[in-house]
Amino acid sequence: MEEAKAHVRGVKKVRTALEKSRKAAKANALEYGRAVDAQAKEIENQIEELILVHELPIKEIEEAELARINAHEAVISDILERHEQMNDGAPRTSEQVQSLIDDLENIPVTSDLEEFQEEAVELKSITLSNLKAYLERTQHQEEKDAKLAKLEAEAEAGRQAIANAE
Repeated sequence: MEEAKAHVRGVKKVRTALEKSRKAAKANALEYGRAVDAQAKEIENQIEELILVHELPIKEIEEAELARINAHEAVISDILERHEQMNDGAPRTSEQVQSLIDDLENIPVTSDLEEFQEEAVELKSITLSNLKAYLERTQHQEEKDAKLAKLEAEAEAGRQAIANAE
């Protein structure tokens, strides 16, 4: 029994020595791993700074370009809105059509529109031409309606005169 106990104590001492040795060996490896991680983090931060130096101005430029394009597209959208109003099928008086023409003529189409200028000039020209033709048709119809109303009023007056004479 004493021999067995002595053997177990001896094996336990070997186990304890092994554990101490393992921890010592592992401590060096862990310290090396931490040093590698710290150096990698430092390099990563330097790389991130290099990215940000260029990324922020790029983002500002992209946002400015988007704002520029949106502003130019808003002018084209204003022109298209007049075109759509003309074609929406709603009846309009000649005054309303003239108002659409006046609104359209007041939309500036200048070189400030840059690459959108050609499209805006063409769209504005076509829309103005169509609106002017629409105005002529509307005025012609209003004249016809006025003559018809006058004739109907005269006919009614004649019927009234006949009815009163009888």
